[in-house]
Amino acid sequence: MKLFNKLSFVLILILIPLFLFSQVPPKYHDNLKNYAELSLDIDLIKEELKKAPLIGELSRNSASNSKILLVLPNQKAEQFAVLEAPILSEKLSNNYPDIKSYIIQGIDSPEANGRINISPYGISGYLSLDEGMMILAPLMEYSKSSDYISYYEHDILNLSGTCDLSDEDLDFSNFTNTEAVGNKTNSCFQNGAILRTYDLVVTCTGEYYGLYNNGGGDVDVISAITNKIAAINVIYERELAIRLNVVEPLLHNDQQLIHLLAH
Repeated sequence: MKLFNKLSFVLILILIPLFLFSQVPPKYHDNLKNYAELSLDIDLIKEELKKAPLIGELSRNSASNSKILLVLPNQKAEQFAVLEAPILSEKLSNNYPDIKSYIIQGIDSPEANGRINISPYGISGYLSLDEGMMILAPLMEYSKSSDYISYYEHDILNLSGTCDLSDEDLDFSNFTNTEAVGNKTNSCFQNGAILRTYDLVVTCTGEYYGLYNNGGGDVDVISAITNKIAAINVIYERELAIRLNVVEPLLHNDQQLIHLLAH
């Protein structure tokens, strides 16, 4: 008796959870209450993602034929449908074809959604789940290793910075449309069902460039920026119906994304 059909077999090969023997870096081991260690076949994942249709090309009632299996921090594996949803503009995407971003939608748990990014150094992901925000990251940055870690944001023990603002300190009375109290259609907080896309110009300091440049130059830094914007988009798309796309900035040559203040 076959326990898995062909599709399931392929999906299981894409991402296999293992108890890894590699050492978990202190930044994870010492700062997370819970996490899952994984082994990813990046090449196989990239091949599956090539099937992902570009967002906007599917008809309303169609579904993506690109699916991946992700293992959550609770060791549960779930399927996600994938759509290619570039964060970089067309020109930047052509200049850096190895950097791609995808929207993923839960199949086993339809309320789950998020983004995964592909770069020359592997994969990263940000997912909005019932349990909270999940982060998928390489166990060792810039290593091109198959070892990965997934964890919930609320399991981070040591967050930098604190906020002393309490709910009692907040006063939204000045932001309320008093002429239309109870009428949600006229509320200033109403976002509607229309997704609004904004072009975003991004530059960085020399310190930021040096921090994320691991020898690959602009590719490394643009990958880091794309990851940051992807994490923001997961929240903005869900809460505000807003999507940010990185476009060519108006710098001295109107071509570069990075302003090398360090030079």
